[in-house]
Amino acid sequence: MAGSSLKEIVAEVVQAVEACPEALQEKAFEMLLEYRLGLRTPVRRPPAQASPQDGGLTEEEADDVIDEVDDDIQQKDLHAKTRKFLEDFGLGIGDINALFYVEDGEIKPLYDDLKSTGMSESQIRLGLLEALENALETGEFEFSGESVRDKAKAYKCYDSPNFTRNFRNNKNLFDGFESYDATQPIKLSTEGKAELARVITQLG
Repeated sequence: MAGSSLKEIVAEVVQAVEACPEALQEKAFEMLLEYRLGLRTPVRRPPAQASPQDGGLTEEEADDVIDEVDDDIQQKDLHAKTRKFLEDFGLGIGDINALFYVEDGEIKPLYDDLKSTGMSESQIRLGLLEALENALETGEFEFSGESVRDKAKAYKCYDSPNFTRNFRNNKNLFDGFESYDATQPIKLSTEGKAELARVITQLG
């Protein structure tokens, strides 16, 4: 931004987004302007920059902008409680986009490595991450134990004899947790949210 006036930056962005399909130009303009003003940090790819030849985007750069529009979670889309959680623990939207993406309007996980060698810790991490995924839309940091059971099987960390015991052994992470009930959501306690923040940092 140094050496460029706001008017010049806006003119540059307007010229750049002309390479995008018309339906995406408004969103692309918003995102590129944020990039140029230093208000937005890309997560998986560098920001689309204007071509030095003509000030527009190359075909590849235009595709990147379209991808960003399609799969990034936006700060403004987060529930107020989730934004407060990020603020409290010094996290940002980039940390969320390192773990999740949007496809056809549905939030999906990006992570495939829980960075844990223990089945019990991996199970708890799956619960914490599901709570975060739910909170992105509802603001409620809670998860389904049975959903975590299915995920634990998929991630090869399902310890059938100790599955429910593992939740009890870590009940300090869950609000008012006394015993496992497959029909009731498990909510994170203050300690659970702190542990979630630690996991986000490790996996991001």
